[in-house]
Amino acid sequence: MNYLRTIKSPIFWMVVVSILPSVPETILPEEYDAVLFNAARLALCVWAGWLVASLHTTSSLWASAWAGALLDVISHVVIKGGYFLLLGEYTAVAGVLISFVMFLWVPMAAAAAGGSFARSKSSAALNKRV
Repeated sequence: MNYLRTIKSPIFWMVVVSILPSVPETILPEEYDAVLFNAARLALCVWAGWLVASLHTTSSLWASAWAGALLDVISHVVIKGGYFLLLGEYTAVAGVLISFVMFLWVPMAAAAAGGSFARSKSSAALNKRV
């Protein structure tokens, strides 16, 4: 299964969303910036789960869920944790790893929801053709 090839677009956009600087406070207050960032991350997880379920019809919803986990690893552990590691902020790196373990279920659930939606749409389309 070309799993990474299937979700290459969500991976690209997750890297872009994670690396881009925050929206300036003159446009949005800081608390809205965090909400938009996390909403974009969740939307990308839903999209990745949908892609896995719709393009790999033999895979389970767990495969969709792991797509969300992979995106979270890229965004949270590699980019944010790597940034703190480069700065020598080892306590912050530990905090990133702890929060990753604590909240891994959120992107996995979002991606599984996307996969479930793709499955329900594809099964409804198949039933209409028969």
